[in-house]
Order: sequence, then structure tokens, then C-alpha cells
Amino acid sequence: MKHGLLVMSGVALSLVTLALAFADDPPPQPPPPVFYVSMRNLTAENAPSFVVVKKQADATHTVAVTGCNGRTYYATSADAATINAARTGGELVQLHRGQPNQPQSSAVMCILDGAGGG
Repeated sequence: MKHGLLVMSGVALSLVTLALAFADDPPPQPPPPVFYVSMRNLTAENAPSFVVVKKQADATHTVAVTGCNGRTYYATSADAATINAARTGGELVQLHRGQPNQPQSSAVMCILDGAGGG
């Protein structure tokens, strides 16, 4: 009888140890924020277009773009050309922060330039 109790105690102890091991796992972290630049021609009443900019340069995001409070973000060369054309064309250009693949629901951080901007 004692032998059976030791086996049962070992199984119970293993289950408790296993449960504690899983309890120590940290909760999943949300994805890091994504930064977008939106461009919109207010006189044409069209929807804004968005491009992704990054806080650090990488292999594809190599062109510096000045953001809020003089902070630098990096865009692809094609996206930087689009941003610059929007700025010189008087479009409303805004910097946003949001979740991956959801630019329309991202929060506006500041107006960078264009109609009503500075």
C-alpha cells in the first residue's frame, strides 16, 4: 500500500510541477507598433494613402524622413519620393502609430506638412 501511495504522490507531484512550469510563462507580448505616413489631397476628397516608415534604417528603409519634433524615420526610396511629392503638392501629410497591417485604424501622432500643417 505504501508503494502505491508513493507512485501516486510522484504522479501528483509531477502534475503540480508541470502546472507551475506553465504558470511561469509570461503572457504573449503584443506586436511592436508600426509607424505610417498618410497622405491625402483634401480638395480631391479621396481616401488617404499610407506608407510604412521605420524608426531605424534597414536594408529597404534607407531614406530619412523627418517626423514629429525632428525625429527621424526611414522610408523606402519609392515611399520617400511619394511623401516628398505629397508635401510639395500641398497634401495633408500625417505621421501615425498603429498595429501591423492596420493603417486606417492607426492613431495620428502629428501633422508633418501640407494643407493645414506646418
